[in-house]
Amino acid sequence: ERLGLWDGSPAGGTKLRCRLAVFSACSTADYVETDSVEPGQLAEGALVRGAQYAVASLWNVDSAATSRLMRAFYKELGSGRSPGGALQAASQAIRATAGFEHPYYWAAFAVYQSNLGG
Repeated sequence: ERLGLWDGSPAGGTKLRCRLAVFSACSTADYVETDSVEPGQLAEGALVRGAQYAVASLWNVDSAATSRLMRAFYKELGSGRSPGGALQAASQAIRATAGFEHPYYWAAFAVYQSNLGG
């Protein structure tokens, strides 16, 4: 039996005590495994467990571009931007970097917000 984020019900598993959960590797928003409780997505699992926001990738990502994107993302968060605003600004910065203009490098990540009310 899977525990933690993989348990699909809010009552079971580990409660996250964070405002933001970031999954910055591979296709973390689209995890597929036939034995997982539906939906088997890390982002949704984090939201169900108590995170207000989750950031996850929609496809396998380039390590160098993701490293740059995450540094820019956290810098923007630190300046007071919302997770969505920080990701947008970071994506624009990566897009403007030579060699990373293609959406593959900067468009993989999405911000998800909880609608479970606190």
